[in-house]
Amino acid sequence: MNELLKVRNLSVNYIIDRGVIRAVENVSFAINKGEKICLVGESGSGKSTVALALMKLLPKNAIIKSGEIIFKGTDLLTLNEDKMRQIRGKEIAIVFQNPLTSLNPLLTIGVQNSEPFEEHLKMEKKDAIQKAINMLKKVKLTDADKAVYRYPHTFSGGMRQRILIAMMLSLQPELLIADEPFSALDVSLQVELMHLLNELVKDFNSSLLFITHDLGVAAELCDRIIVMYAGKIVEEATVFDLFEKPKHPYAQGLLQSLPTIEKLNKRLVTLPGSPPSLLDPPKGCRFHPRCPYAMDICKKEEPQLIEIEPTHKVACWLYKSDTHETN
Repeated sequence: MNELLKVRNLSVNYIIDRGVIRAVENVSFAINKGEKICLVGESGSGKSTVALALMKLLPKNAIIKSGEIIFKGTDLLTLNEDKMRQIRGKEIAIVFQNPLTSLNPLLTIGVQNSEPFEEHLKMEKKDAIQKAINMLKKVKLTDADKAVYRYPHTFSGGMRQRILIAMMLSLQPELLIADEPFSALDVSLQVELMHLLNELVKDFNSSLLFITHDLGVAAELCDRIIVMYAGKIVEEATVFDLFEKPKHPYAQGLLQSLPTIEKLNKRLVTLPGSPPSLLDPPKGCRFHPRCPYAMDICKKEEPQLIEIEPTHKVACWLYKSDTHETN
């Protein structure tokens, strides 16, 4: 498979009144063409910060301390805003969690969903509207021909998310980033939209970076899972390997806490404690205060992400490898 995106040693800080939040530290991963990757972790683990950094949409108080984001051979961090605007939507698109805040309440759906065609393909308004209608039909929006004249607030949450997916996939971007797009919806609707997104990504041969806190969703949707904890990657593996033989104690804890039929009427296992403050993260391994296997070295030295098996990496002192640090 050809490599589409490579993130190298990405570190992002947020400057606030109380100090510096080390939100993402030395994150490295790659996405191949046509591949579906899930970024998994608790709230505050740095998942959304990674997504915003890839799009160069970080808030003003954010500083990219170090790293490279190589997309099709070009480091996006070196591009000015005009060049990035040409890439956003056309080559890389993002779907956010709340479609109501992503859609302009003062503009009709037709105006908003035709904009990518007008902006990037220089289409006439009439042709762009028809393209938008066709795309809305692909996401199974009811009465798409009439829907283009309606405003966002007149649709349900599930319909708005369909509209946003249609907009973001309009130009068949090579990479789609989806940041917890279904978490606000009921379970049956989540499943329906997840399958729809999967079909569209496959049809357009797009790569997918799906951000979620739900390992069950990751198992259904993605080829490979990257687990983040407190701003760092702690494990990366294929879906099968992560579920069958998780290595990092944090990943093991996440899997043990998943409700399954086998655990019916049984008390679910929970991870003790809470994620650390990233204003002052613990020394060594950031998970050690919650880890049942913590050793002295875990409290002093930070483990590096190493390859312990082909396609399986982990950052934990329980494992050793002769390979060098993964970049």
